[in-house]
Amino acid sequence: MGQKLQILIVEDEEIIAENLRLTLKNLGYEIAGVVNNALDAIDVLVNEKVDLAILDINIQGSKNGIWIANYIRKSYHIPYLFLTAFGDEKTILEATETRPYGYLLKPFVKESLLASIKIALVNFTEKDNLLNKEKTVLKLEENVIYIKVKEAYVKLITDNIYFIESDRNYIQIFTKDSNYLLRSSLSQIKELLPKTFLQVHRSFIINTKKIDSITKLQISLGEYTVQLSNSYKEELYKILQIK
Repeated sequence: MGQKLQILIVEDEEIIAENLRLTLKNLGYEIAGVVNNALDAIDVLVNEKVDLAILDINIQGSKNGIWIANYIRKSYHIPYLFLTAFGDEKTILEATETRPYGYLLKPFVKESLLASIKIALVNFTEKDNLLNKEKTVLKLEENVIYIKVKEAYVKLITDNIYFIESDRNYIQIFTKDSNYLLRSSLSQIKELLPKTFLQVHRSFIINTKKIDSITKLQISLGEYTVQLSNSYKEELYKILQIK
C-alpha cells in the first residue's frame, strides 16, 4: 500500500481512542483520522487517504460500526477490522456478515493489535491476488486496453475513456456512449493506462484530457461529474499547473 499505512480509527470512548492512536503511532503507522461517529468517518474516507479502518461496533449515533463496514465494503477498496468489547454470538454474526478482514476484542494489547492488522492485510492481499488471476483487462498495444465482456475481450481506446469508478470488487469504465462493469480494481487498471490518467479520489481515476472544469470538491468531464478528495488534489493541481 506504499509508505506508512494510513489508519482510520472509529471509536467513541475517548480514552480507548487515544490509547489506540498512540499504540498505532508507536507501531509505526500513520493516523488518517480519529472519529466517534459514522458521519465523521465518511468525511475522513472522502477527504483523506485511508489504507485501513479500525471500527468499534457500538458508537455514537444511529449508524454503528457494522453500518460503516458495509459502507466501506460498498464504496472503497480497503481492509477493515472490528475492535469491540462485545463478543456475544449475535454481534459476531452481524459483524461477520460484512466480511471483515479481522476482529479484535477489547481490552487490546499492542501485540494482538499488531497481529490483527497484519492478518487483515494478508487477507486483503490474498483477495486482491485472486482478482489479479482473472485477467479481466489486458494491454496489448499503446493507448488501447482490452476488457473482458462476457466471454470475449473488447478493444477500448483509452482516449475514449472519461473516468473509471471503483465499486467494491468491480470497476466501471465510462466512455461517452457506454459504460462497462468488470471484476478488477483501480490499482490493477491504473498500471495499464497512459500517464494522462490520474487518481483523484479513492474511488475514481479520470482521463485528464477530458476535464472541462474543476472546483474544490469535484471535476466535470463532459456530462459526468466525479468527486475530488483533498489527498489527491495536490498532485492534480501540479500536473495541470494550477496554483
